[in-house]
Amino acid sequence: MLRSDMLIIFSNRAAERILSAGNGLKCPQGRLLAGDSIESQRLQQLVSRAVATAKGKGLSAAGSISISRRRLPALRLTISPTGLDISSTGVAHAVVFISDCEKRNGANRVNLSAAFRLTPAECRVAILLGDGLAPRKIAGTIGVSENTVRSQVKSIYSKIGVRRQAELIRFLLGLQNGEP
Repeated sequence: MLRSDMLIIFSNRAAERILSAGNGLKCPQGRLLAGDSIESQRLQQLVSRAVATAKGKGLSAAGSISISRRRLPALRLTISPTGLDISSTGVAHAVVFISDCEKRNGANRVNLSAAFRLTPAECRVAILLGDGLAPRKIAGTIGVSENTVRSQVKSIYSKIGVRRQAELIRFLLGLQNGEP
């Protein structure tokens, strides 16, 4: 939970583990920031919208953002307004829910590998594509060349039987929802 100045006034153990890793998110002087300046700016905008709504000066439900990490799938943050009074620490104006795509997609890697004979590297790229990342961003995130990622993308599409990233995303969402 955050105050209007981005100061973290409450976090659970899972959030503390993610923050202490310093990969994607950081908290200098107890304030929530993304490691990437552009992502941090967007995060601050979403929190500002949530704070305005919590204070009765806006109507936005805030929104979500993907926060990139080195060599790991992105973190997914959902920001919502709140007005909870946390006793001695003050009023929380925004709540941030963090989804660690690495944890969420652990089973998907096994399923993709078993069902489609994807290599571990292809599974990682497929999941990042499914999260909406472009090949250039994936290359930077996992530390390989863009040509390597493009080669893996071609192999993934061939093995799964799709032709475009949008088709892959729909396919992966169907797998997560238990559809064939």
